[in-house]
Amino acid sequence: MVLTTVGMLWSDTNHAAACATTLIVALGLMSTVPEGLVIIVAVMLLVGFHDIVVERIQDSYGIEPEDAR
Repeated sequence: MVLTTVGMLWSDTNHAAACATTLIVALGLMSTVPEGLVIIVAVMLLVGFHDIVVERIQDSYGIEPEDAR
C-alpha cells in the first residue's frame, strides 16, 4: 500500500474508485459479522493513513493528483 501511494504521488496520479468490497461480498467470501468488522477497521485505517500521511505529503510538496474520473 505504501509503495502504491508513493508511486501515485510521484507520478501525480489518482487511483480510480473500485468495487472490490462489493465483489467480495457478492462472491460470498465475506459472510460473517467478524469478517465485516475486519473490512470496516481496515477501511478506517486506510482513511486515517491517508488523512495523516498522504495529505501532509501532498501539502508539503505541492502535489495535486489528477482526478481519475
